[in-house]
Amino acid sequence: MNTIAIFEKHYAGRRKQLKKEILMTALQLFNQNGIEATTIEQIRENSDTSVGAIYYHFGTKEGIIANLYFLALDDQSLEREKYFKNINSIKDFIFKLVYSYLDWIEQNVELARFQMTARYYVSNSTYEHELNEKNKLRNKAIFQYLQSLYPLEELKKLQLNLIISLIMGPAEHYAKPWLLEKISDQPSKYRDEFALSAWLAVERFFIIDQ
Repeated sequence: MNTIAIFEKHYAGRRKQLKKEILMTALQLFNQNGIEATTIEQIRENSDTSVGAIYYHFGTKEGIIANLYFLALDDQSLEREKYFKNINSIKDFIFKLVYSYLDWIEQNVELARFQMTARYYVSNSTYEHELNEKNKLRNKAIFQYLQSLYPLEELKKLQLNLIISLIMGPAEHYAKPWLLEKISDQPSKYRDEFALSAWLAVERFFIIDQ
């Protein structure tokens, strides 16, 4: 899926056209010039709109950054759901979790690149609480899937944040230099290796044979 398609999916309809155009322009400028170097005036000029319209929709540059970041999170979650059909084991679940992440960043490079660099800005902004709530919901969704595969009482004993870090850590570590074009091999080339590594890292936490 290209960047335009993502915005069309999440901001469909004429009433959201201006908001969509501002965000698309901001994304391009943030990736091209850097988040700090990009100004509201540059976004206004390149999106052919007014400063008033930008502030009406987003409040500040911080609001634009947060909206783009949350768009990436929401789209990741939507696409991830497609991978979670017909899962019948924890191992399969973990493999699909890794697959969905790696496939998403390859299909949405521009948004994934922005997401990687914007994480710090959002987590240290007035949108920190909203970010924390979204992350809680994402983890809750993962917990609910695991609950269908693993006894609830045993699941409650697990350190879910640690487990998610062990699962996603290697894939995210590889994705960062790839998104920055410092390495050329696409993450999908090693998706099975990353998935197996994730499973081996957390297998011991699950006491039931899968």
